[in-house]
Amino acid sequence: MIDKALEITAQELENYLNLRFSDRDGLELLVTDLLNQDGSPKTYNNDVVTVTLLNLEEEKAIRNRNRPTGSQAAYHLNLYLLFCTFYGENSSYLMALEHLGAVLSFFQANAVMDHHSTPELNLGIEKLVFELENQNMQMQNYTWSMLGNRYVPSVLYKVRMIIIDEGQINQQIGQISGFGSDVR
Repeated sequence: MIDKALEITAQELENYLNLRFSDRDGLELLVTDLLNQDGSPKTYNNDVVTVTLLNLEEEKAIRNRNRPTGSQAAYHLNLYLLFCTFYGENSSYLMALEHLGAVLSFFQANAVMDHHSTPELNLGIEKLVFELENQNMQMQNYTWSMLGNRYVPSVLYKVRMIIIDEGQINQQIGQISGFGSDVR
């Protein structure tokens, strides 16, 4: 489900950016990490907005609600998505800031993606709720150091909630009797 959530988020944001910047060529939206396989930072020749899964956390407060005995509790996950704007050789830092502003505008207008607003949303996802996540300078410095990259204009969103539930029962229920015949 994580991949489906990132995929639909990127698709919807890309559609918005293409409409907003239809007079420009070369703006790409990529779901990617920020480093190459050798650990070096990725570089781009064109203007690029990237979406990176920075972290995920379990929403433990609702984990064990309404679960039958013997079944595993579903994981309720919050995703932390980092949206970065890189500018190419024929662009500028101001253009990257304009793209970042467009990302903010998109999520301000589309803070919730559900099956009504986003019919293409995977059936296994009820809805996605996007919350702007504030980072102070120290946390932002830590994040970029952890990523092994130089800072670029970016924004972090907390996305509530992906549910992982395979519905597996861990315990076998014993034989039921007393109904005139043995039922298994």
